[in-house]
Amino acid sequence: ILFSQSRVPRSALEPFGRIIDFDGYRCQLEIPRDRVKEIASGLLSSELPIADLSIDEVSVAEVIRHLFRDHKN
Repeated sequence: ILFSQSRVPRSALEPFGRIIDFDGYRCQLEIPRDRVKEIASGLLSSELPIADLSIDEVSVAEVIRHLFRDHKN
């Protein structure tokens, strides 16, 4: 998510999903696949100053990285 105006508080994004990356002007969320439409709709209908919204699948490499990380823990 890329924001068009001033910094967005982290707390405004927490209800939408797990925050992966955030700097106030852009944010990367992780959300369950079955909630993508609901979350995207909620974001776009919110008061947040959204300039751009991209939806991407998690890469296979990322899934494998998570599996190995979780297995080690």
